[in-house]
Amino acid sequence: MLSKVLPRIGKKVSSGTLLGKYMESFCCELSAKKYTIKSIIAITYGLNRLLKDIHKEGIFSLQDLTENVIQEYWRSYRNKGNSNAASACKHLIAFCKKHDIHLRESKSKISIIDSEVNNFCDYLQSALGYAPHTIESCRLYVLRFLEDQFSKYPSASIWDNLRLSDVNEFIVKSSKIMNRYSLQHVIGYLRSYLKYKFQQGCLKQMIHEQIDSPVVFRGEKIPKASSWTVIKEILLSIDRSTSCGCRNYAIILLAARYGLRSNEISFLRICDIKWREKRICIPQSKTKQTNVLPLSNDVAWAIIDYVKNFRPHTRSEFLFLREKPPYEKLWTGCLRDILKWVKKTSGNTINFPKGSHWIRHTVAMELIKRGVGFKQVGDLLGHIDPDSTNVYIRLNIDELRCIPLEVPSPPDIPSENSTRIPVNKLRKKKIKKTHLYGSSGIFGGAIQSYIDLQKSLGKEFNRGNSVLREFDYLIAEKFNNTWKPEYFEYILTHFSYLSKSVFRRTILIIRNFLVYYSRENDNIFVPSTHMLPREEKSKVAYIISQKDIAKCLSSLKQLPSWTGQQMRAESSYMGIVLLYTCGLRINEMRQLRLRDFSFENQSLFIRKTKFHKERLIPVSKSVADELQYYLCIRNKIVGTNPNDPLICVFRKGHKLSMYYGISDSWRIACIQNNVKTNKGTLPRIHDLRHSFAVHCLIQIYKNNHDVSNRLVYLSTYMGHVCIASTYYYLNFIPELSEYVNKNFEKAYGTFQIKGEEA
Repeated sequence: MLSKVLPRIGKKVSSGTLLGKYMESFCCELSAKKYTIKSIIAITYGLNRLLKDIHKEGIFSLQDLTENVIQEYWRSYRNKGNSNAASACKHLIAFCKKHDIHLRESKSKISIIDSEVNNFCDYLQSALGYAPHTIESCRLYVLRFLEDQFSKYPSASIWDNLRLSDVNEFIVKSSKIMNRYSLQHVIGYLRSYLKYKFQQGCLKQMIHEQIDSPVVFRGEKIPKASSWTVIKEILLSIDRSTSCGCRNYAIILLAARYGLRSNEISFLRICDIKWREKRICIPQSKTKQTNVLPLSNDVAWAIIDYVKNFRPHTRSEFLFLREKPPYEKLWTGCLRDILKWVKKTSGNTINFPKGSHWIRHTVAMELIKRGVGFKQVGDLLGHIDPDSTNVYIRLNIDELRCIPLEVPSPPDIPSENSTRIPVNKLRKKKIKKTHLYGSSGIFGGAIQSYIDLQKSLGKEFNRGNSVLREFDYLIAEKFNNTWKPEYFEYILTHFSYLSKSVFRRTILIIRNFLVYYSRENDNIFVPSTHMLPREEKSKVAYIISQKDIAKCLSSLKQLPSWTGQQMRAESSYMGIVLLYTCGLRINEMRQLRLRDFSFENQSLFIRKTKFHKERLIPVSKSVADELQYYLCIRNKIVGTNPNDPLICVFRKGHKLSMYYGISDSWRIACIQNNVKTNKGTLPRIHDLRHSFAVHCLIQIYKNNHDVSNRLVYLSTYMGHVCIASTYYYLNFIPELSEYVNKNFEKAYGTFQIKGEEA
């Protein structure tokens, strides 16, 4: 076989001292895998290149060759773009394992790390039953961690000197090259490995229980999707007369009909299609279940066309195979490569998002638009949790347009009091504190490492940074760089000028740092939880009527400008309109940029919200008109930089800044129109969000919509993680009770007491 493939250098290769006697069986094995002669020649030439490079290092016998050496050559060939030599390295390792050719184990420092990682991977497979791809990913990051630690400590004393700070340094270093989702997996691998070493007795402390996790929330990003017409264009652009086109057409049609994942298509077998029963069984690796769906006619004929005319004749049980030998199943990311092939063959005339999961999102969004229930969509996609299906509501802008409120019409009678109210009378007098961070106390270095760790885990930690710096300053100046239990009372007194909720969060920041510091330093006083300030009960929200909101909006239009500041009245009015009609949080309104508003789609893109959640919300027509009018005034004064704040102020001689005085403007409007709560206090600006939720519910009852269905849309519009958070905003008011009673009487009739006339 070798002389047939390589007639010129076949004898020279086979007579070599390193792998010559195995070359004949090596080529025969490639031929048995259905590789073409051309592919076998390329792999053999790559193997010849590998042997020459090995000989240059002075390795002339199989006993001197190690698997690590071949892996190093594979990395170098892959980086240089030599695919033939890189492929030869992989085939050589697989050939040696199959024929029990034992490669020598090196005794260098790298082999010590490799043996340690191999033992841990064997433990994951035998004791915990991890999947192979999970074990390979764990191997990679544990290997990096050990290489980083072996560079600091000798191999004999690494477990005696390993500390939590070393693990945190590796986490901070890893956070610079990966996102929070990937970092979450890395921290999980480190916890498993450190727990494994603790169970062996190598570690004396339970470091694995002291590692902090990154801040990751479900549904942070908006799912990518496209229109149904784009999928039709993709299917029409494929040439089905070729083997590659026929296979790719059937795969995309399967994904478009059933919303399948890419790995579900690659693992689909011939026996999963029940032709007589007209059903298709989808094995789902994510949920470990089998989803049984009806087999549509167009999908059935596309599969029949591929199997009868173009599928390679092989004993493989998988339905879709590679076009070229070896005829194996497609890899799990096959759908993404097929979409790249479609874009290339169509001449980049079809625009669609990157990746392949957008097809699944598009299918779900299209079904919801056509009125299919969420339960049916979840069953089709194989969802176990209903919240997994509710994610796709965020893409359905047309259905969300029933949620936003219109701008309240102005009252006929103008506001009674239009006098100017000093701002200093609205704000509570607070003790001014000067934050001097000139000197560094005993916690200076630990505070910086703690801040770096928290930021690497996805927290902004701006408030925590200022609190800990001030705490370090007090330790240095007041307590002579000592920390004792009796000093905690002074810390409580020092921060007592804050409000109750902010006061508790401030002390909690200090306590969390002391807990972190005490993990490596003994005899450090950490205040217990009962020593913290009591948690303040949540205030009862006041639902403001639309008439009162309309009066306040008319008063905001008449606000005078401050000294050297323009657009105070316009910015205050527009900010309150967005807070009430869209139910935004005040920080969401402040962080809006000019690029986030689309007048064509009449929508706002909300960034950096609570729980890192992004969302796209539509606005009503009246709000879009008000925003357009506001932007005409704003752009003449400020400019049209898309990164500038949407609701802003402009001072002469100062930079453009977000408008932070909106709370004071709201209090002024409430005082001028005598808008007060039942307790006689001014309503909070956050009460506008509560009022939005209640008024939206009244609007749903007025339009005779399904309340249980629309509450899901309301929860999505407000940016809540689950619908239970939306119930907190729905306070019962007399106006709401009237609509509830009417709907109840319409559905079940009225009660008639015995003896009364009908």
